[in-house]
Amino acid sequence: MIELNLSFALKNLMDRLNYDIQSISSLLNVDPKTIENYLSKHSNPTAAIANKITKLIDENNLDIYSLLDIEPNTSYLFHGSKTGGLHGKISTLRNRGDFNDFDNGFYLSDSLKNAINYVIEQKSPVIYRFKKEDVLKGAIYNFSKEDNGERDWIIYIGLNRGKITSEEDEMFFREYYDKKFSNYDVLCGEIADSYNFDVLNDFFNNITDLEETRKALILANIGPQFVMKNEKDANNLAWVETYKIEKNLRDYLLSVVKEKKKILKQNRDTFCKDHAFDRTTTFEQIKKEMKKEYE
Repeated sequence: MIELNLSFALKNLMDRLNYDIQSISSLLNVDPKTIENYLSKHSNPTAAIANKITKLIDENNLDIYSLLDIEPNTSYLFHGSKTGGLHGKISTLRNRGDFNDFDNGFYLSDSLKNAINYVIEQKSPVIYRFKKEDVLKGAIYNFSKEDNGERDWIIYIGLNRGKITSEEDEMFFREYYDKKFSNYDVLCGEIADSYNFDVLNDFFNNITDLEETRKALILANIGPQFVMKNEKDANNLAWVETYKIEKNLRDYLLSVVKEKKKILKQNRDTFCKDHAFDRTTTFEQIKKEMKKEYE
């Protein structure tokens, strides 16, 4: 297991800013030999030095997550475990009832950042790296590429998040999407911005339309998620590497997440002021059309 710590960030920080050991040691007021030890052995900086490193990252407007990505490569996917790690065979069924975007399944992202953010508030977060080719087998449904995909993305998330309050409507949409996705092994769609989930309540209460809801949910531009639905494929899946997050780094990343929440709320408020409401794309209108098509 690899420990993600500020030593990884420091090495990449020096490369980005073109600092040598002497110059970075002067900035941090640390003996050069101490810096060498951080870089060669990946030992953890003290809390005081960690604060200086993170301050340097912030002052230079660098993305901490890009500094942590040990092996940036588009051929990998990441999974963040909230429970301290995966035990036994991987399953698509263990998170039933957890109100996930695309219901039960094994969730992954193509971004180390997303995987970390998903679990960073947990006490013992663990990140897993998988080969993309091992995950994306069989039939793949991509919401962004299908007809009515944006509509289905919003309604399916709302259904799985418990936002459809009518029992009749819930039964209809559950049957509709169970049938629609029954032949797919993997679902792919944008990660909805959970900081703006209140917009889902507004949509299903016909206060916001489809476009405002969609834009609010992707305002953070988080990226895609890949959800394995095929239990056999999940059982046979094996990870390439695991990562744990060192405490000083975890504390800093938690502060980054909190600041992000403030910014997203401000952006949402600004966007909503300028949006023209479209009555033809409310949930009630869409529901009528879908039920009529389904008959």
